[in-house]
This record gives sequence, structure tokens and C-alpha cells, in this order.
Amino acid sequence: MKTVVHFLDSAESTVLFVAYSLDEPLIIDKLNELVAKGVHVKGIVDDSSIFRGLSLKPLFNLKCDSSKALIHAKFMIVDGHKSIVSTGNFTHSGLCEDSNTLLYFDSEEIALGLTKFYEAIEKGMKTPGFSEGKTFFYLTPQENVDEILLTRILSAEKSIYFMFYAFTDPRFLTAFKYMASKGVEVMGIVDDWNISCSPLHTYFSSGIELRWNKEKWLLHDKTLIIDDELVITGSANLTKSAWSKNRELVVIIESKNIAMRFMRHFSHLWEVSKHGN
Repeated sequence: MKTVVHFLDSAESTVLFVAYSLDEPLIIDKLNELVAKGVHVKGIVDDSSIFRGLSLKPLFNLKCDSSKALIHAKFMIVDGHKSIVSTGNFTHSGLCEDSNTLLYFDSEEIALGLTKFYEAIEKGMKTPGFSEGKTFFYLTPQENVDEILLTRILSAEKSIYFMFYAFTDPRFLTAFKYMASKGVEVMGIVDDWNISCSPLHTYFSSGIELRWNKEKWLLHDKTLIIDDELVITGSANLTKSAWSKNRELVVIIESKNIAMRFMRHFSHLWEVSKHGN
């Protein structure tokens, strides 16, 4: 929570944001404070959650759409050069209770690319991905984002670690088990949502090392770490709707340093998720 509030405190001219849900009073109060100071603020949330945000009386432009697809991406852009990308929504549970991660970028090129994503979501259009250095950004639905992820998984040489709230796409389970059969270490953690809601949960129990989070908080992460040097994260769960319908933000980062930080997070979740397969 403090990280996002501090991020918004730096705004001088504009704030753009996209999230499935925005209903945290402290965030809305901060955005209203910025509006009072003359900062231009506008955002997009999913139509299923907009009334929770509107009930807190935002002074800024809060939009939604009426499509069947979920607005599920989660990012903010400040002053056209600073951005955050989150696995969690801008809600109390997303920021303070559940397991999530947040990336911060200070780059005009990345902010511009994310602004184009914002405009594509606003207009209901598709848009190509972009990159800066060894960091790649994709907005679904794009026809090949799932194929890009599967190709990265199948290129693993040593290890694959994953953390996901929802896991219902059988192609990824097949890919994980195939790589494990080749000697790649495959370890994962999923939320216990999958026990009752994923048709794949009975097939998780062989070929890969897996643990379930059964705590009161949600394991809301959406992240892969490959060979301790590649991170895939963002808003997309391993579900077919993430690739074919929803507006999801997927970020791929080639960095040993970033991978190491995500591995510390994975190791913590592995220790507290005691329920194994």
C-alpha cells in the first residue's frame, strides 16, 4: 500500500491506470487529492467491479467496458515516464493481504508503450507488444502470447519455478511435465482455488513438485522463473481466457538480478505453503 501511495505522491501532471478493481479508500483518496492539485487522473476497471470504486466517490474519470472479456491488466503510469506493473489489484486485499508482486520502471519508452496499451483497452482494440532492452511487454488478446510463453518454457535447461493463482490451461501442465521428464527441475505453488475450480487439479500430482497455498490469504501471483535468469510475470493466469479474451499484461524480463529477487519470493512461498503433492 505505502509503495503505491508513495508512487502516486510523485505525480505532477498525469496519472493513468488500469486494474480489474480499484476500491481501496486510501488509493482513491490519494487520487482525489491529486485531482484537487490539478493532476489529470483517469482509469479503467472491469465492469463487474466499477460500482465498488464509484461508491467511494472518485473525483477522477473512472471508466469500464461492457464486453464479456475481463479487464484484468494492472498497471499505473505517472507523468509519462514512471510506471508500475502489478500482479494484484489496487484493493486492500491486493495491496496488503494477498501474495502479489510489483515492478517499478522509470523509463519514458516503457511509459509510452503502456500508454498505448491503455488507449487500446479504452478503445477495445488489439495492439502489438513492445520492448526496451531485455524487457518485453504484451497485451492480450494477441494470437501468439501463449505460444511465446510455451516456447520460453520449452527452452529451459535447468529449472522452472512457477507461482499462479489459477491454473486451468492443460498445455502448460503438459509442458511442465515434459520438461520435468527431460531432467529439468520443475517446482510450483498454486492457490487452493484450483482444488475446487480447476479441472486439472487431479493431474498436478505427478511429474512435478507442487505445493498448495491453503492459507486465508490468496496466492495471487502470476509468475514463472526459468533457469534463474528469466522472469515472466504480469496479470495473466495460466488459463485459456487469459490468452483469448481478457485484457492481460504480460512482462518478460531477461535479468539474473530480477530473477534472483523473484526466487527469494518463491522460496518464501514454498516454505509457507506446506501442503505438497
